[in-house]
Amino acid sequence: MQMKQNQQFETFNDGVCAVFALNNQEKYQCKFPYIRFAKRIIGSKRFFEAAQVNQMINLVIRIPFAADINTDNIVIIGEKQYKVIQVQNINTTRPNTTDLSLQQLSRLVALEA
Repeated sequence: MQMKQNQQFETFNDGVCAVFALNNQEKYQCKFPYIRFAKRIIGSKRFFEAAQVNQMINLVIRIPFAADINTDNIVIIGEKQYKVIQVQNINTTRPNTTDLSLQQLSRLVALEA
């Protein structure tokens, strides 16, 4: 398979995150324990669209494509917890990627390993 000219190769050198999801007992359990990510710039359009629905985006990260991540998930980066506000799958990069718009939680959520 040949790579199209407009596709760029992505690297994920900014850190590692973990993704937690609600299980049947309404507790957050680790879904993906180790995902490398690249930090992205929060564009003004994305920022203001979130503000219109009373949400604040604190961070946008790009990860390798992950179909199983949704807005009910919690992302851990270092000691900070973030709620997933938006999931955007990108198919113009190699490898395919997913952008996550994140809002930092003011109250920490109890997580299970």
